[in-house]
Amino acid sequence: MHVSADERLLSELDHVRLVGLLTRLTASRHDDATQDAHDLIVTSPTVPGTAVPPDLVTMRTRLLLRDAAGAEQTLTLVYPAEADVAQGCISVLSPLGLSLLGCREGQTVQWQGRDRVMHAGTVAKILYQPEAAGDYGT
Repeated sequence: MHVSADERLLSELDHVRLVGLLTRLTASRHDDATQDAHDLIVTSPTVPGTAVPPDLVTMRTRLLLRDAAGAEQTLTLVYPAEADVAQGCISVLSPLGLSLLGCREGQTVQWQGRDRVMHAGTVAKILYQPEAAGDYGT
């Protein structure tokens, strides 16, 4: 199943932190990627951290992403300053990161890579989610 923007769900804390991040970024730059992130984040419904479903991709979630050929990679969704692609730490503001935010295990996401080709992958498994582990980021 493919996920559309209206199916996304964000934790209240992720929403607040990401709106703050985007506010700071748009003060210094304004581009399509920042606008896409803003549109997704401000229009997605939110839930308190204690009500986040355990199969939801939130900030700092570690997940297994499977491509159409069955290849899997372990990724962690992080803030831009923490991004390290070689370590599987994907910025939430990257095309892949933004496609993962608010998705659920079993959903297929699509993003445009640096090669300008559309890619797709399925969130095969949530390996770690802060809220499910009792870390509400207070």
